[in-house]
Amino acid sequence: MPNPTRIFLLKASEARTSSDFNLRDLPSSSGRLDVVCRCAIASLLENEEIRDDTVFIATLEGQPNPPLALRFDGRTLKSLPFSEIAIAEILRRMLGGRGRQVAEHTLGEGVYVEQRSFTETLNYELETCKPSKLYYLREKGDDIRDLETNLDSNCIFVLGSNRGLTAEDEEILDRMNAQRISVGPLSYLSSQVITLVHDELDRRRMVRHR
Repeated sequence: MPNPTRIFLLKASEARTSSDFNLRDLPSSSGRLDVVCRCAIASLLENEEIRDDTVFIATLEGQPNPPLALRFDGRTLKSLPFSEIAIAEILRRMLGGRGRQVAEHTLGEGVYVEQRSFTETLNYELETCKPSKLYYLREKGDDIRDLETNLDSNCIFVLGSNRGLTAEDEEILDRMNAQRISVGPLSYLSSQVITLVHDELDRRRMVRHR
């Protein structure tokens, strides 16, 4: 199986690592798993079709069983709901221990849960996928539209959820030579950042194929 060309890695610092959250009140009861669900949709769905060149990973760092890494692989997913609540329901079953069988039956073989931290997940992806470039998405960074490199060639894009990344996380990324890039002058939601990255990459792909 060829490597994905786009990998989005989201650190969800407060996201619950158990199933005891309320689907009717995701923001306050789940440690903002709603952000994870929205980012999964933004990463993997294009006109309700799965992007088969993209992987979305979220590392959950909240209580009571951190850390966990959720990995959605667009190359092998057969479907993904276009609904935060529907995805949260699948995650709740996975985190409740009935997990992988439920997820595979619903989504296909492209969803995994591993006991890995943000740093461990990043190291794993760097080792296994061997990306051509590592990018850190933040407000103060090089404008993505000014980059001359091939952004659509097996790249990892790292971003934080509502709390962002810690200074320690940023130091780790700096040691890994991650380039800090920005999608624009304003502050955007994490899911919007992912959509804007896809937009820029899709535009560049269309220009190359003309």
